[in-house]
Amino acid sequence: MQTKEPKIHILYLCGIAVHGGVGSYLTSVAQHFPQDKYVLHITYYTAQRFEEFEAAILARNHHVVFHHLPAFSIKNLLTGKLWQATKKLYQQYHFDLVHAHNPYLSFIHFYFAKQHNIQGRILHSHSSQPSGSKIKAQINRLFYQLTKLFVTDRIACSRVAGEFLFKNSPYQIIYNAIACDRFAFNPQQRQQLREQFQLDENTIVLGHVGNFEPVKNHQFLLQLLEKLAQQSQSYKLFLIGVGPLQAEYQQWVAEHQLQNQVIFLGYRKDVPQLLNLFDIFLLPSLFEGFPLSTLESQCNGLPTLVSNTVTDEVAITDLVNFHPINQTVEPWVSAIQQTIRNAQRESYADKMREQGFSIDQHIQQLIDCYQQVLQRQKQ
Repeated sequence: MQTKEPKIHILYLCGIAVHGGVGSYLTSVAQHFPQDKYVLHITYYTAQRFEEFEAAILARNHHVVFHHLPAFSIKNLLTGKLWQATKKLYQQYHFDLVHAHNPYLSFIHFYFAKQHNIQGRILHSHSSQPSGSKIKAQINRLFYQLTKLFVTDRIACSRVAGEFLFKNSPYQIIYNAIACDRFAFNPQQRQQLREQFQLDENTIVLGHVGNFEPVKNHQFLLQLLEKLAQQSQSYKLFLIGVGPLQAEYQQWVAEHQLQNQVIFLGYRKDVPQLLNLFDIFLLPSLFEGFPLSTLESQCNGLPTLVSNTVTDEVAITDLVNFHPINQTVEPWVSAIQQTIRNAQRESYADKMREQGFSIDQHIQQLIDCYQQVLQRQKQ
């Protein structure tokens, strides 16, 4: 009788929040990861569970295990609460690899991983610049210096993300990817959604997916829509996301009497369907590592206007055009007015697969990386 090989247990460290790029990335990876040989553990620092995040993953992969650690704060760090909770996690479970997706909060995990002789401690860079205030950036730099002491392997979602975090240290680029089938254009859904939102064919829908945080540059979007609305009432801006600045921007819209032109959709689980509603996708971010939203928009066949501060690596297809955000909104106004609705949207999901940006291809690259690390541990 052949002995069944034990499954490989991989710990993913998400960080603090799961609503955003890293959370979307982990959701897609966990949902599609093969279950025959692997068990994924996802841990995050939180005062409360993110039940929708967990439910979405467990619906597709019931082998995923979630671990909730105390909220990451200076108080919990200095009192030892975070250390004790993380120590207990590593005492209770055996992990073969630790794959961290937050470079600044990983040092505690990597410390205990090394204590438990886990030779694969992988750090994944998802950004091209530090986020948050100057004080927060300084604190994060300090934390990262601690993290660096324990890292064995490095992955970056893009060239700029690797250069930003790892500098001259060696790293492997594994580009982000998506479930292409989910984001393929669906003309029936488009018609249903346009009817649901009472939009006629003359209405041009501008779409954006991103949390209301400074890096996403929503103020630029609103000023852009205001300028377009002065010239034509045919434009509407749909915003998908939540975040600390949402109330402020909703007030701005009300003060400028743009409630009929700007629609706040909040947190949505049906983003793949909602993309069918859009005519043009906008991403005027101050910076990005390798935004999943641009992969999703291209897969849906949407003309995609992106700030020139975002890496040109996201231009997988001919749908992407880059524009400056350090001037006025005029270049964007002109670009939108000259953009023609794409009549060949159905073909772009296949183009994304052909270019290697399907989630299955991405996961195979991850597995190849993991196998190399595990093989090294045996030597």
